[in-house]
Amino acid sequence: MIKYGIMIGSDFALSDWQLKCIEEIRENSNTQLSLLIVNDNKNQRVVKSKNIFFKIYRKFFFRAKSIKKKNITEVVDIENMKRIYCKVNKKGFSEYFHEDDVAKVKAENLDFILRFSFGIIRGEILESSRLGVWSYHHGDELKYRGTPPGFWEIYNEDPVSGTILQKLTHRLDGGVILRKSHYKTVAHSYSKNLDNLYYNSAELVALVCKEISVLNNDFFEKSSKTNAKIRYEPNNLEFLRFLRVLISKKMSNIFQILLFEKWNVGIVNSTFEEVLERGIVDDKVSWVKGLKKEEFLADPFDSYSDDNSFFAEYYNYYEDKGKLVSVRPDNKTCSIDKMKPILENDYHLSYPYTFKDDNINYLLPENSGSFKQHLISFSNPDFINKQEIIKDKALVDSSIIKYNNKYWLFCAQKNDLPDTKLFLYHSSKLDGEWMPHIKNPVKIDINSSRPGGSFFTHNDELYRSTQNCSRNYGGSLTICKIKKLSETDFQEEVVKELMPIKPYKKGLHTMSSFGDKLLIDGRQDLFIWKGFLNAIQRRIT
Repeated sequence: MIKYGIMIGSDFALSDWQLKCIEEIRENSNTQLSLLIVNDNKNQRVVKSKNIFFKIYRKFFFRAKSIKKKNITEVVDIENMKRIYCKVNKKGFSEYFHEDDVAKVKAENLDFILRFSFGIIRGEILESSRLGVWSYHHGDELKYRGTPPGFWEIYNEDPVSGTILQKLTHRLDGGVILRKSHYKTVAHSYSKNLDNLYYNSAELVALVCKEISVLNNDFFEKSSKTNAKIRYEPNNLEFLRFLRVLISKKMSNIFQILLFEKWNVGIVNSTFEEVLERGIVDDKVSWVKGLKKEEFLADPFDSYSDDNSFFAEYYNYYEDKGKLVSVRPDNKTCSIDKMKPILENDYHLSYPYTFKDDNINYLLPENSGSFKQHLISFSNPDFINKQEIIKDKALVDSSIIKYNNKYWLFCAQKNDLPDTKLFLYHSSKLDGEWMPHIKNPVKIDINSSRPGGSFFTHNDELYRSTQNCSRNYGGSLTICKIKKLSETDFQEEVVKELMPIKPYKKGLHTMSSFGDKLLIDGRQDLFIWKGFLNAIQRRIT
Protein backbone atom coordinates (compact mmCIF):
# COMPACT_ATOMS: atom_id res chain seq x y z
CA MET A 1 0.00 0.00 0.00
CA ILE A 2 1.32 3.44 -0.99
CA LYS A 3 0.58 6.06 1.66
CA TYR A 4 0.44 9.69 0.64
CA GLY A 5 -0.52 13.10 1.92
CA ILE A 6 -1.93 16.24 0.29
CA MET A 7 -0.98 19.86 0.87
CA ILE A 8 -4.30 21.72 0.93
CA GLY A 9 -5.72 25.13 1.83
CA SER A 10 -7.48 25.76 5.14
CA ASP A 11 -10.86 25.91 3.38
CA PHE A 12 -10.27 22.34 2.14
CA ALA A 13 -11.18 23.46 -1.37
CA LEU A 14 -9.49 22.09 -4.47
CA SER A 15 -9.86 22.75 -8.16
CA ASP A 16 -12.04 20.33 -10.09
CA TRP A 17 -9.03 18.87 -11.91
CA GLN A 18 -7.31 18.21 -8.56
CA LEU A 19 -10.34 16.29 -7.36
CA LYS A 20 -10.18 14.27 -10.57
CA CYS A 21 -6.52 13.58 -9.81
CA ILE A 22 -7.43 12.19 -6.38
CA GLU A 23 -10.16 10.03 -7.91
CA GLU A 24 -7.72 8.67 -10.49
CA ILE A 25 -5.26 7.76 -7.71
CA ARG A 26 -7.95 6.00 -5.73
CA GLU A 27 -9.40 4.07 -8.66
CA ASN A 28 -6.26 3.08 -10.53
CA SER A 29 -3.59 2.33 -7.93
CA ASN A 30 -2.99 0.66 -4.59
CA THR A 31 -2.90 3.84 -2.50
CA GLN A 32 -4.19 5.37 0.70
CA LEU A 33 -4.65 9.08 1.43
CA SER A 34 -3.41 9.29 5.04
CA LEU A 35 -2.64 12.92 5.83
CA LEU A 36 -3.78 16.45 5.07
CA ILE A 37 -1.07 19.08 5.42
CA VAL A 38 -3.16 22.20 5.87
CA ASN A 39 -1.93 25.64 4.86
CA ASP A 40 -2.60 27.63 8.04
CA ASN A 41 -1.02 30.87 6.87
CA LYS A 42 -3.37 33.77 7.43
CA ASN A 43 -3.34 36.89 5.28
CA GLN A 44 -1.81 35.10 2.33
CA ARG A 45 -0.53 37.49 -0.27
CA VAL A 46 -2.76 37.85 -3.30
CA VAL A 47 -0.95 39.12 -6.37
CA LYS A 48 -3.22 41.51 -8.22
CA SER A 49 -2.96 41.81 -11.97
CA LYS A 50 -1.56 45.10 -13.24
CA ASN A 51 -2.80 44.33 -16.73
CA ILE A 52 -6.29 45.78 -17.10
CA PHE A 53 -7.01 43.89 -20.36
CA PHE A 54 -6.01 40.50 -18.98
CA LYS A 55 -7.93 41.23 -15.76
CA ILE A 56 -11.13 42.04 -17.70
CA TYR A 57 -10.67 38.96 -19.90
CA ARG A 58 -10.32 36.63 -16.91
CA LYS A 59 -13.31 38.14 -15.11
CA PHE A 60 -15.81 38.22 -17.96
CA PHE A 61 -14.64 35.79 -20.67
CA PHE A 62 -12.56 33.10 -18.97
CA ARG A 63 -14.71 30.01 -18.34
CA ALA A 64 -12.34 27.14 -17.48
CA LYS A 65 -14.26 24.36 -15.70
CA SER A 66 -11.11 22.68 -14.44
CA ILE A 67 -10.27 25.41 -11.93
CA LYS A 68 -13.73 25.65 -10.38
CA LYS A 69 -13.32 25.22 -6.61
CA LYS A 70 -15.00 22.33 -4.80
CA ASN A 71 -14.59 20.85 -1.34
CA ILE A 72 -12.41 17.78 -1.04
CA THR A 73 -15.25 16.01 0.80
CA GLU A 74 -16.96 15.55 -2.58
CA VAL A 75 -14.52 12.74 -3.34
CA VAL A 76 -12.87 11.87 0.01
CA ASP A 77 -14.18 11.30 3.54
CA ILE A 78 -11.81 13.36 5.71
CA GLU A 79 -13.76 13.36 8.95
CA ASN A 80 -11.34 11.01 10.72
CA MET A 81 -8.28 11.80 8.62
CA LYS A 82 -5.21 13.15 10.40
CA ARG A 83 -4.38 16.81 9.73
CA ILE A 84 -1.31 18.87 10.41
CA TYR A 85 -1.81 22.64 10.30
CA CYS A 86 1.36 24.32 9.10
CA LYS A 87 2.68 27.86 8.85
CA VAL A 88 5.73 28.77 6.83
CA ASN A 89 8.56 31.26 7.02
CA LYS A 90 8.88 33.28 3.85
CA LYS A 91 12.25 34.25 2.41
CA GLY A 92 11.71 36.16 -0.79
CA PHE A 93 9.46 33.99 -2.95
CA SER A 94 10.40 30.79 -1.09
CA GLU A 95 8.51 29.16 1.78
CA TYR A 96 10.16 27.11 4.54
CA PHE A 97 8.25 24.86 6.97
CA HIS A 98 8.92 25.00 10.71
CA GLU A 99 11.10 22.20 12.08
CA ASP A 100 8.42 20.82 14.39
CA ASP A 101 5.92 20.61 11.52
CA VAL A 102 8.46 18.79 9.37
CA ALA A 103 9.03 16.33 12.22
CA LYS A 104 5.29 15.67 12.52
CA VAL A 105 5.05 14.98 8.79
CA LYS A 106 8.07 12.65 8.89
CA ALA A 107 6.46 10.69 11.72
CA GLU A 108 3.59 9.69 9.40
CA ASN A 109 6.00 7.64 7.20
CA LEU A 110 4.41 8.76 3.96
CA ASP A 111 5.57 7.51 0.58
CA PHE A 112 4.95 10.87 -1.10
CA ILE A 113 3.23 14.23 -0.64
CA LEU A 114 1.15 15.88 -3.36
CA ARG A 115 1.38 19.67 -3.40
CA PHE A 116 -1.99 21.32 -4.02
CA SER A 117 -1.30 24.34 -1.80
CA PHE A 118 1.54 26.58 -0.56
CA GLY A 119 3.92 28.34 -2.93
CA ILE A 120 7.53 27.71 -3.87
CA ILE A 121 8.50 25.38 -1.03
CA ARG A 122 12.07 24.63 -0.04
CA GLY A 123 13.94 23.16 2.89
CA GLU A 124 13.55 19.97 4.92
CA ILE A 125 9.90 19.45 3.97
CA LEU A 126 11.09 18.26 0.55
CA GLU A 127 12.69 15.25 2.27
CA SER A 128 9.86 14.52 4.72
CA SER A 129 8.47 11.50 2.83
CA ARG A 130 10.15 8.51 1.21
CA LEU A 131 9.65 9.75 -2.36
CA GLY A 132 9.51 13.48 -1.69
CA VAL A 133 6.97 16.17 -2.59
CA TRP A 134 5.29 15.83 -5.99
CA SER A 135 4.02 18.83 -7.93
CA TYR A 136 2.51 19.59 -11.31
CA HIS A 137 3.91 22.14 -13.72
CA HIS A 138 1.48 22.79 -16.57
CA GLY A 139 3.81 23.68 -19.41
CA ASP A 140 6.80 22.11 -21.10
CA GLU A 141 9.50 23.18 -18.65
CA LEU A 142 12.07 23.30 -21.46
CA LYS A 143 10.11 26.16 -23.06
CA TYR A 144 7.59 27.60 -20.61
CA ARG A 145 8.27 28.38 -16.98
CA GLY A 146 6.28 30.71 -14.76
CA THR A 147 2.72 31.78 -15.38
CA PRO A 148 -0.04 31.77 -16.62
CA PRO A 149 -0.23 28.09 -17.61
CA GLY A 150 -1.45 27.32 -21.11
CA PHE A 151 -1.38 30.98 -22.16
CA TRP A 152 2.00 31.48 -23.78
CA GLU A 153 1.59 28.41 -25.99
CA ILE A 154 -1.37 30.13 -27.67
CA TYR A 155 0.47 33.45 -27.77
CA ASN A 156 3.47 31.86 -29.52
CA GLU A 157 1.22 29.75 -31.79
CA ASP A 158 2.91 26.65 -30.40
CA PRO A 159 0.82 23.62 -31.47
CA VAL A 160 1.87 21.66 -28.36
CA SER A 161 1.15 22.27 -24.67
CA GLY A 162 3.02 20.18 -22.13
CA THR A 163 2.74 19.07 -18.50
CA ILE A 164 5.24 17.56 -16.09
CA LEU A 165 4.75 15.80 -12.78
CA GLN A 166 7.93 16.35 -10.82
CA LYS A 167 9.53 15.54 -7.51
CA LEU A 168 10.44 18.97 -6.18
CA THR A 169 14.03 19.96 -5.57
CA HIS A 170 15.51 23.26 -4.45
CA ARG A 171 15.69 24.45 -8.09
CA LEU A 172 12.56 26.05 -9.56
CA ASP A 173 11.16 23.86 -12.37
CA GLY A 174 14.29 21.75 -12.05
CA GLY A 175 12.71 18.83 -10.23
CA VAL A 176 13.05 15.13 -10.93
CA ILE A 177 10.60 14.36 -13.74
CA LEU A 178 8.23 11.53 -12.87
CA ARG A 179 6.02 11.78 -15.95
CA LYS A 180 5.86 14.15 -18.88
CA SER A 181 3.04 14.61 -21.39
CA HIS A 182 2.38 16.70 -24.49
CA TYR A 183 -1.10 17.58 -25.76
CA LYS A 184 -2.46 19.45 -28.74
CA THR A 185 -2.87 23.16 -27.97
CA VAL A 186 -6.48 24.29 -28.20
CA ALA A 187 -5.44 27.44 -29.99
CA HIS A 188 -8.86 29.07 -30.36
CA SER A 189 -9.76 29.06 -26.63
CA TYR A 190 -7.64 29.74 -23.56
CA SER A 191 -10.29 28.20 -21.27
CA LYS A 192 -10.43 24.99 -23.30
CA ASN A 193 -6.66 24.79 -23.56
CA LEU A 194 -6.36 25.01 -19.77
CA ASP A 195 -9.11 22.42 -19.28
CA ASN A 196 -7.34 20.19 -21.79
CA LEU A 197 -4.07 20.45 -19.86
CA TYR A 198 -5.51 20.11 -16.38
CA TYR A 199 -8.04 17.32 -16.93
CA ASN A 200 -5.89 15.15 -19.20
CA SER A 201 -2.83 15.35 -16.95
CA ALA A 202 -4.83 14.49 -13.81
CA GLU A 203 -4.00 10.81 -14.35
CA LEU A 204 -0.21 11.24 -14.13
CA VAL A 205 0.05 10.67 -10.37
CA ALA A 206 -2.00 7.46 -10.60
CA LEU A 207 0.20 6.21 -13.46
CA VAL A 208 3.38 6.76 -11.45
CA CYS A 209 1.83 5.09 -8.39
CA LYS A 210 0.85 2.08 -10.47
CA GLU A 211 4.37 1.80 -11.83
CA ILE A 212 5.92 1.99 -8.36
CA SER A 213 3.45 -0.54 -6.98
CA VAL A 214 3.89 -3.11 -9.76
CA LEU A 215 7.64 -2.77 -10.20
CA ASN A 216 8.26 -2.33 -6.48
CA ASN A 217 10.97 0.23 -7.13
CA ASP A 218 11.54 3.96 -6.86
CA PHE A 219 12.90 4.57 -10.36
CA PHE A 220 12.51 8.11 -11.59
CA GLU A 221 13.76 10.04 -14.57
CA LYS A 222 16.59 12.55 -14.37
CA SER A 223 16.20 16.09 -13.11
CA SER A 224 15.24 18.71 -15.65
CA LYS A 225 18.03 21.10 -16.58
CA THR A 226 15.92 23.79 -18.12
CA ASN A 227 17.16 27.31 -18.65
CA ALA A 228 13.93 28.49 -20.22
CA LYS A 229 12.77 32.03 -19.61
CA ILE A 230 10.50 32.55 -16.59
CA ARG A 231 7.28 34.12 -17.81
CA TYR A 232 4.77 36.36 -16.09
CA GLU A 233 1.30 37.67 -16.81
CA PRO A 234 1.14 39.41 -20.21
CA ASN A 235 1.34 43.15 -20.42
CA ASN A 236 -1.31 45.04 -22.38
CA LEU A 237 0.53 44.86 -25.72
CA GLU A 238 1.20 41.15 -25.29
CA PHE A 239 -2.44 40.54 -24.44
CA LEU A 240 -3.58 42.34 -27.60
CA ARG A 241 -1.32 40.10 -29.67
CA PHE A 242 -2.75 37.07 -27.83
CA LEU A 243 -6.26 38.30 -28.65
CA ARG A 244 -5.35 38.64 -32.32
CA VAL A 245 -4.06 35.06 -32.40
CA LEU A 246 -7.18 33.82 -30.62
CA ILE A 247 -9.54 35.51 -33.09
CA SER A 248 -7.49 34.31 -36.05
CA LYS A 249 -7.66 30.71 -34.84
CA LYS A 250 -11.41 30.93 -34.23
CA MET A 251 -11.95 32.18 -37.79
CA SER A 252 -9.71 29.44 -39.15
CA ASN A 253 -11.75 26.83 -37.27
CA ILE A 254 -14.97 28.14 -38.80
CA PHE A 255 -13.49 27.98 -42.30
CA GLN A 256 -12.11 24.46 -41.65
CA ILE A 257 -15.66 23.17 -41.12
CA LEU A 258 -16.19 23.48 -44.88
CA LEU A 259 -13.13 21.39 -45.79
CA PHE A 260 -12.81 17.60 -45.83
CA GLU A 261 -9.92 15.16 -46.02
CA LYS A 262 -8.82 13.86 -49.39
CA TRP A 263 -5.99 11.32 -49.01
CA ASN A 264 -3.98 9.59 -51.71
CA VAL A 265 -1.20 7.01 -51.86
CA GLY A 266 2.27 7.68 -53.20
CA ILE A 267 5.00 5.21 -54.18
CA VAL A 268 8.41 6.52 -53.13
CA ASN A 269 11.42 5.41 -55.15
CA SER A 270 13.72 5.63 -52.11
CA THR A 271 14.90 3.38 -49.32
CA PHE A 272 14.27 4.00 -45.64
CA GLU A 273 17.95 4.86 -45.19
CA GLU A 274 17.72 7.53 -47.89
CA VAL A 275 14.57 9.00 -46.35
CA LEU A 276 16.16 8.96 -42.89
CA GLU A 277 19.09 10.95 -44.26
CA ARG A 278 17.44 13.34 -46.74
CA GLY A 279 13.69 13.15 -46.15
CA ILE A 280 11.09 12.50 -48.85
CA VAL A 281 12.03 14.14 -52.15
CA ASP A 282 9.09 15.32 -54.29
CA ASP A 283 10.36 13.96 -57.62
CA LYS A 284 10.87 10.52 -56.10
CA VAL A 285 7.13 10.12 -55.45
CA SER A 286 4.53 8.78 -57.91
CA TRP A 287 0.98 9.45 -56.77
CA VAL A 288 -1.84 7.05 -57.59
CA LYS A 289 -4.22 8.35 -60.29
CA GLY A 290 -7.83 7.55 -61.10
CA LEU A 291 -9.79 8.45 -57.97
CA LYS A 292 -12.91 10.60 -57.98
CA LYS A 293 -13.18 13.69 -55.79
CA GLU A 294 -15.43 11.86 -53.31
CA GLU A 295 -12.98 8.93 -52.95
CA PHE A 296 -9.66 8.56 -51.22
CA LEU A 297 -6.99 5.98 -50.46
CA ALA A 298 -4.96 6.03 -47.25
CA ASP A 299 -2.91 3.79 -44.92
CA PRO A 300 -1.03 1.81 -47.62
CA PHE A 301 0.81 -1.44 -46.77
CA ASP A 302 2.56 -4.10 -48.83
CA SER A 303 0.34 -7.03 -49.88
CA TYR A 304 3.41 -9.22 -50.51
CA SER A 305 2.10 -10.12 -53.96
CA ASP A 306 4.04 -10.43 -57.19
CA ASP A 307 1.91 -7.92 -59.11
CA ASN A 308 3.05 -4.68 -57.44
CA SER A 309 -0.24 -4.33 -55.50
CA PHE A 310 -0.75 -2.97 -52.00
CA PHE A 311 -3.49 -2.91 -49.37
CA ALA A 312 -5.10 0.38 -48.32
CA GLU A 313 -8.15 1.97 -46.79
CA TYR A 314 -10.69 3.01 -49.40
CA TYR A 315 -13.16 5.70 -48.33
CA ASN A 316 -16.09 7.05 -50.31
CA TYR A 317 -18.06 9.97 -48.88
CA TYR A 318 -21.24 8.50 -50.37
CA GLU A 319 -20.74 5.34 -48.29
CA ASP A 320 -19.39 7.32 -45.28
CA LYS A 321 -17.18 4.51 -44.00
CA GLY A 322 -13.91 2.88 -44.91
CA LYS A 323 -13.20 -0.59 -46.26
CA LEU A 324 -9.99 -2.38 -47.13
CA VAL A 325 -8.97 -2.84 -50.74
CA SER A 326 -6.14 -4.25 -52.81
CA VAL A 327 -4.82 -1.74 -55.34
CA ARG A 328 -2.62 -2.52 -58.34
CA PRO A 329 -1.29 0.63 -60.02
CA ASP A 330 0.15 0.71 -63.52
CA ASN A 331 3.95 0.46 -63.31
CA LYS A 332 4.46 3.39 -65.68
CA THR A 333 1.59 5.83 -65.16
CA CYS A 334 0.62 4.87 -61.57
CA SER A 335 -3.03 4.92 -62.66
CA ILE A 336 -5.21 2.35 -60.93
CA ASP A 337 -5.08 -0.78 -63.05
CA LYS A 338 -7.14 -2.90 -60.65
CA MET A 339 -8.82 -2.26 -57.29
CA LYS A 340 -10.87 -4.84 -55.42
CA PRO A 341 -12.27 -5.04 -51.89
CA ILE A 342 -10.60 -7.48 -49.48
CA LEU A 343 -12.45 -6.70 -46.23
CA GLU A 344 -15.70 -4.86 -45.60
CA ASN A 345 -18.08 -4.60 -42.65
CA ASP A 346 -20.91 -2.53 -41.21
CA TYR A 347 -18.37 -0.43 -39.31
CA HIS A 348 -15.36 1.56 -40.45
CA LEU A 349 -12.20 -0.32 -41.44
CA SER A 350 -8.75 1.16 -42.03
CA TYR A 351 -5.00 0.76 -41.44
CA PRO A 352 -4.39 -2.72 -42.96
CA TYR A 353 -1.02 -3.27 -41.26
CA THR A 354 0.82 -6.26 -42.74
CA PHE A 355 3.87 -8.21 -41.61
CA LYS A 356 5.58 -11.56 -42.13
CA ASP A 357 6.37 -14.19 -39.51
CA ASP A 358 7.75 -17.67 -40.25
CA ASN A 359 7.05 -17.08 -43.94
CA ILE A 360 3.38 -16.43 -43.26
CA ASN A 361 1.72 -13.15 -44.26
CA TYR A 362 -0.42 -11.44 -41.63
CA LEU A 363 -2.95 -8.62 -41.80
CA LEU A 364 -3.83 -6.59 -38.71
CA PRO A 365 -6.78 -4.35 -39.70
CA GLU A 366 -8.12 -1.47 -37.63
CA ASN A 367 -11.65 -2.54 -36.76
CA SER A 368 -12.15 -0.59 -33.55
CA GLY A 369 -15.90 -0.52 -34.19
CA SER A 370 -16.05 -4.19 -33.17
CA PHE A 371 -14.11 -3.64 -29.92
CA LYS A 372 -11.87 -6.53 -30.98
CA GLN A 373 -8.47 -6.80 -32.61
CA HIS A 374 -8.39 -9.38 -35.39
CA LEU A 375 -5.27 -11.03 -36.79
CA ILE A 376 -5.65 -12.51 -40.26
CA SER A 377 -3.20 -14.79 -42.02
CA PHE A 378 -3.36 -14.62 -45.80
CA SER A 379 -1.86 -15.94 -48.99
CA ASN A 380 -2.77 -13.84 -51.99
CA PRO A 381 -5.47 -13.67 -53.00
CA ASP A 382 -7.21 -15.51 -50.17
CA PHE A 383 -7.51 -15.05 -46.41
CA ILE A 384 -6.69 -18.29 -44.60
CA ASN A 385 -7.40 -17.75 -40.92
CA LYS A 386 -8.97 -15.03 -38.78
CA GLN A 387 -8.64 -14.87 -35.00
CA GLU A 388 -9.36 -12.45 -32.18
CA ILE A 389 -6.18 -11.67 -30.27
CA ILE A 390 -7.46 -8.84 -28.04
CA LYS A 391 -11.08 -8.42 -26.95
CA ASP A 392 -13.10 -5.59 -25.42
CA LYS A 393 -10.66 -2.92 -26.59
CA ALA A 394 -11.23 -0.39 -29.36
CA LEU A 395 -7.65 -0.40 -30.62
CA VAL A 396 -6.50 2.01 -33.31
CA ASP A 397 -3.63 1.63 -35.82
CA SER A 398 -2.33 -1.61 -34.28
CA SER A 399 1.15 -2.63 -35.44
CA ILE A 400 3.09 -5.79 -34.50
CA ILE A 401 6.84 -6.39 -34.41
CA LYS A 402 8.82 -9.37 -33.18
CA TYR A 403 11.68 -8.18 -30.99
CA ASN A 404 13.92 -10.18 -28.64
CA ASN A 405 11.84 -13.35 -29.15
CA LYS A 406 8.63 -11.63 -28.09
CA TYR A 407 5.76 -10.10 -30.06
CA TRP A 408 4.94 -6.46 -29.39
CA LEU A 409 1.72 -4.74 -30.40
CA PHE A 410 1.85 -0.93 -30.59
CA CYS A 411 -1.49 0.86 -30.76
CA ALA A 412 -3.70 3.75 -29.71
CA GLN A 413 -7.12 3.43 -28.09
CA LYS A 414 -10.10 5.03 -29.80
CA ASN A 415 -11.71 6.35 -26.60
CA ASP A 416 -8.54 7.54 -24.87
CA LEU A 417 -6.81 10.38 -26.75
CA PRO A 418 -5.86 8.21 -29.76
CA ASP A 419 -3.65 10.88 -31.31
CA THR A 420 -1.74 11.41 -28.05
CA LYS A 421 -1.30 8.12 -26.17
CA LEU A 422 0.69 5.03 -27.10
CA PHE A 423 -0.22 1.63 -25.62
CA LEU A 424 1.82 -1.56 -25.74
CA TYR A 425 0.85 -5.24 -25.47
CA HIS A 426 3.20 -8.22 -25.55
CA SER A 427 2.92 -11.97 -26.06
CA SER A 428 5.23 -14.95 -26.47
CA LYS A 429 3.03 -16.21 -29.33
CA LEU A 430 0.88 -14.50 -31.93
CA ASP A 431 -2.09 -16.63 -30.88
CA GLY A 432 -1.18 -16.50 -27.19
CA GLU A 433 -2.31 -14.23 -24.37
CA TRP A 434 -1.54 -10.55 -25.00
CA MET A 435 -0.56 -8.74 -21.82
CA PRO A 436 -0.76 -4.94 -21.40
CA HIS A 437 2.49 -3.17 -20.62
CA ILE A 438 2.68 -2.12 -16.97
CA LYS A 439 3.50 1.46 -17.99
CA ASN A 440 0.46 1.84 -20.27
CA PRO A 441 0.13 4.36 -21.69
CA VAL A 442 3.87 4.13 -22.26
CA LYS A 443 3.89 7.53 -23.94
CA ILE A 444 1.65 10.61 -23.88
CA ASP A 445 2.84 12.83 -26.70
CA ILE A 446 0.80 14.36 -29.51
CA ASN A 447 4.04 14.67 -31.54
CA SER A 448 4.98 11.01 -31.87
CA SER A 449 2.73 8.43 -30.18
CA ARG A 450 0.16 7.16 -32.67
CA PRO A 451 1.52 4.45 -35.01
CA GLY A 452 2.00 5.54 -38.60
CA GLY A 453 3.32 2.61 -40.63
CA SER A 454 6.09 0.04 -40.67
CA PHE A 455 8.97 -0.69 -38.37
CA PHE A 456 12.43 -0.38 -39.93
CA THR A 457 15.87 -1.66 -38.97
CA HIS A 458 18.95 0.41 -39.72
CA ASN A 459 22.47 -0.28 -38.36
CA ASP A 460 20.94 -2.92 -36.04
CA GLU A 461 18.65 -0.31 -34.48
CA LEU A 462 14.86 -0.40 -34.54
CA TYR A 463 12.81 2.54 -35.83
CA ARG A 464 9.06 3.09 -36.12
CA SER A 465 6.90 5.49 -38.12
CA THR A 466 4.64 7.65 -35.95
CA GLN A 467 2.09 10.36 -36.55
CA ASN A 468 2.56 13.96 -35.51
CA CYS A 469 -0.97 15.24 -34.92
CA SER A 470 -0.01 18.50 -33.21
CA ARG A 471 -0.94 20.78 -36.12
CA ASN A 472 -3.82 18.65 -37.43
CA TYR A 473 -4.71 14.99 -37.66
CA GLY A 474 -1.91 13.18 -39.49
CA GLY A 475 -0.13 16.47 -40.10
CA SER A 476 3.31 14.93 -40.54
CA LEU A 477 5.33 11.80 -39.78
CA THR A 478 7.97 11.43 -37.10
CA ILE A 479 10.56 8.68 -37.15
CA CYS A 480 11.40 7.36 -33.69
CA LYS A 481 14.39 5.26 -32.69
CA ILE A 482 13.44 2.73 -30.03
CA LYS A 483 15.97 2.82 -27.19
CA LYS A 484 14.40 0.40 -24.70
CA LEU A 485 11.67 -2.19 -25.18
CA SER A 486 10.96 -4.69 -22.42
CA GLU A 487 8.10 -5.87 -20.22
CA THR A 488 9.01 -3.17 -17.67
CA ASP A 489 10.32 -0.30 -19.76
CA PHE A 490 9.88 1.59 -23.01
CA GLN A 491 11.87 4.53 -24.33
CA GLU A 492 12.25 6.07 -27.77
CA GLU A 493 13.49 9.32 -29.26
CA VAL A 494 12.40 11.31 -32.29
CA VAL A 495 15.18 11.41 -34.88
CA LYS A 496 13.39 12.82 -37.95
CA GLU A 497 10.24 14.65 -38.94
CA LEU A 498 8.91 14.10 -42.46
CA MET A 499 6.78 16.97 -43.72
CA PRO A 500 3.97 16.65 -46.29
CA ILE A 501 4.92 17.24 -49.90
CA LYS A 502 3.03 18.83 -52.80
CA PRO A 503 0.36 18.53 -53.96
CA TYR A 504 -0.70 16.90 -50.66
CA LYS A 505 0.59 19.55 -48.28
CA LYS A 506 -1.95 19.14 -45.48
CA GLY A 507 -0.90 15.78 -44.11
CA LEU A 508 1.34 12.71 -44.21
CA HIS A 509 0.49 9.94 -41.75
CA THR A 510 1.68 6.57 -43.07
CA MET A 511 5.01 5.25 -44.36
CA SER A 512 5.53 1.53 -44.95
CA SER A 513 8.03 -0.69 -46.70
CA PHE A 514 7.24 -1.85 -50.26
CA GLY A 515 10.03 -4.07 -51.51
CA ASP A 516 12.97 -1.77 -52.23
CA LYS A 517 10.60 1.23 -52.21
CA LEU A 518 8.26 2.89 -49.73
CA LEU A 519 4.54 3.65 -49.59
CA ILE A 520 3.22 6.91 -48.15
CA ASP A 521 -0.06 8.77 -48.11
CA GLY A 522 -0.74 12.49 -48.44
CA ARG A 523 -3.67 14.72 -47.60
CA GLN A 524 -5.42 17.62 -49.24
CA ASP A 525 -8.37 19.49 -47.72
CA LEU A 526 -11.18 20.18 -50.20
CA PHE A 527 -14.80 21.18 -50.17
CA ILE A 528 -16.70 17.98 -50.87
CA TRP A 529 -20.44 18.41 -51.18
CA LYS A 530 -21.35 14.93 -49.95
CA GLY A 531 -18.96 15.30 -47.02
CA PHE A 532 -20.71 18.55 -46.10
CA LEU A 533 -24.12 16.87 -46.18
CA ASN A 534 -22.82 14.00 -44.04
CA ALA A 535 -21.50 16.48 -41.47
CA ILE A 536 -24.86 18.27 -41.30
CA GLN A 537 -26.71 14.97 -40.88
CA ARG A 538 -24.41 13.90 -38.01
CA ARG A 539 -25.01 17.20 -36.22
CA ILE A 540 -28.79 16.91 -36.61
CA THR A 541 -28.94 13.30 -35.43
